[in-house]
Amino acid sequence: MAYKDGKSVSIFENTNDLDQDVFNAVAGHVAATMRRYPARTSGKSTEQVRWELMTFTERHAAIQEAFKGVAADVKNVGAVRALNDAEPRQGHVLYRMTVQAEKAKRIVVPVIVSACPDRFSFADTARFVGYPFRTMTEGWTDALGPLHIVCVYRSVTDSQIRRHLGNPDIRVAKEPWGYFARDPERSIQSLYLNRCEDVTCLRERLHDALEWLSSTELTHFLSTAQARGRILAATSASPTKASGK
Repeated sequence: MAYKDGKSVSIFENTNDLDQDVFNAVAGHVAATMRRYPARTSGKSTEQVRWELMTFTERHAAIQEAFKGVAADVKNVGAVRALNDAEPRQGHVLYRMTVQAEKAKRIVVPVIVSACPDRFSFADTARFVGYPFRTMTEGWTDALGPLHIVCVYRSVTDSQIRRHLGNPDIRVAKEPWGYFARDPERSIQSLYLNRCEDVTCLRERLHDALEWLSSTELTHFLSTAQARGRILAATSASPTKASGK
């Protein structure tokens, strides 16, 4: 069987044959890896090569750490001004996004950031993202519901987003930087940034996505965030409070 599938099967009659078979399997795997290396690294920057050769866990941490630095640098023309004040929240990172609304009014919107260290189609990488709109909002106290930003190292598709949010009947807008998704039933809003292959790519995707959001979706975005906040407040309330007693 192909060693790339995780197994090497052969027949042996004694320990000497077994030793040689193991050696051949490892040597073959190394040779195949070396043959693939030029294709994986051709035309890429030093940082892209470094990220490419990381494990999923290492790359997930690298994307999260890169976002912290990028968030402070991103400046957008229009409504979205900056991301700052990063703080941990149940394994993900919560940011505050300052939005310039009507009549020079500024609104601070919470942002929950996740990272997918490879293709979203891989179950082993999608688990790093999980379902933050279910688990990261337990006990939510902000008046506004969060904007979810998912930084995907390679790519995510329309159908994968619909499955991730658990509702096929949602609005998904495809843009050069990735996708914006809105679930009208639960008022969940999420940006999926594709091809976040290094800090530079991540900065460009984030800048373009936030500029698109501020220039195209701001009114709907804020009203939906308010609706999401009310939903989370209701679900977080105790049975006594919910019944009005």
